[in-house]
Amino acid sequence: MKKVYFVVGMLLTCILCATPSWSDDARQVAFLKAAQNFVEHHKLPDGETIDNDSIVDDFEINEIAVAVINGDGKPKLLIKVKSTSNTEMTEYVCGFDEKSHKLTVEYIGYPDLEYFDNGCIKEYLRRRRGFEDYYSLITYNTKEKKYGVEEKVVVVWNKRKNPVSPDEEKPFPDKIDVTGDGLVYFIEDKTFKLVKNADEPVDTPIYNEWIKKYIDGAKKIDIEWFPASSKGIKMLKAKLEGLPVTYPSFSAEAIYDKMLKAAQDYVAKNILPANNNSDNEDIGDISKNMLAICDINGDGKPELLIKNIKENNEYVYGFNEKIEKIQEKYSGPMGFEYFNNGCIKHKSYGEDDESIERKKFTPYQFTIYNKNQDIFEIKGNVDIWNKDALPTNPEYDNKPFPTDIDVTGDGFVYFIFDDDFEDAWWDNKAVDTPVYEAWVKKYIGDAKPVQVQWVPATADGVKALEAKRQK
Repeated sequence: MKKVYFVVGMLLTCILCATPSWSDDARQVAFLKAAQNFVEHHKLPDGETIDNDSIVDDFEINEIAVAVINGDGKPKLLIKVKSTSNTEMTEYVCGFDEKSHKLTVEYIGYPDLEYFDNGCIKEYLRRRRGFEDYYSLITYNTKEKKYGVEEKVVVVWNKRKNPVSPDEEKPFPDKIDVTGDGLVYFIEDKTFKLVKNADEPVDTPIYNEWIKKYIDGAKKIDIEWFPASSKGIKMLKAKLEGLPVTYPSFSAEAIYDKMLKAAQDYVAKNILPANNNSDNEDIGDISKNMLAICDINGDGKPELLIKNIKENNEYVYGFNEKIEKIQEKYSGPMGFEYFNNGCIKHKSYGEDDESIERKKFTPYQFTIYNKNQDIFEIKGNVDIWNKDALPTNPEYDNKPFPTDIDVTGDGFVYFIFDDDFEDAWWDNKAVDTPVYEAWVKKYIGDAKPVQVQWVPATADGVKALEAKRQK
């Protein structure tokens, strides 16, 4: 009897030892080697090497990760290439062949793939064709242990953005949009029987069935990405070994000092804060420009702000703690209004002074800070129809002011362009003041304006920033 227990115990031990885990030596070595080759030699998992001439940004903004993405308990190595030109940006999904003990490339897509725990990958494609969304679903074949190559693609047509088809100039198919949500879909998938012709749009319920077929019940995976740097390699190694991953952390004072140094170099050496004039580009006379260092997104850590008077642009620079570098976070037409919840209000792009004077209103947009991704995201924008300024509107076929919409009677109606606001503009229909006020509240809420203390981009201005640091 003891011999039987011993043999069973040995078999179980062998089975457990043979089961690859996160800390499996061969897998770990292969993943780390591939990550190091990428970071140190710019070598990609498929053997190609990134040409230095094609790198247009700091290499550290590229990212590496390990994660279980298809439910089998075995991690994949993920490599995201973002520092190159748009046409060369890629994201690699790499596995490990347990027989040959070699790295395998399982999928190559466009960056910022979305991963689901059933093995499905959602890839937003580069070519939008002027429509709302254009993406593909890639499924994992558990039997063959590889990602499928059959195209499963959808193009979303949003009536609100495109009353007329961008590529064929056909009107939106209201008869197909039975649900009335202003959305129809072109689905290309040979295995999906509810769609006969990929060139014929379908309504939302059929699209929902298509999504259900591949993503039903699956949860999106939050990938923990690390910078493509030596520190990022250490983080990746710790993750593979199941150890705690430690991130660099900087105090507000330390970041202020870095921003101050950037402001000093900008004024004294004509070096842009993100160092993107490394080819000794002459940025000209900057003495009329304005500088400020303050927290404009409510995270307690300061940003460097620059007003470029000649360009009529305003720039927001932040400090990326992961890669320990200053980066340009956002820019737009000069005259930003900052709020302490991270919202920025500024003039809409492409608005000319003549139009603004005629309307007695400056169309503007909201941009909000996404703390999780450390980026600013453009949201909605608004235009106005002022009855006193324009009894009839030349921008809308000289139609008379819509008094039926102006229920409040204040002489103002608004055109709101915002997909995240359900009461926004639809088919050139304006909305009344209460709707506009609700839209403003959605982004600003109870936030307070940030009082930015601007100084000139001169030696005296830098001294003022130094004095502010010492207080």
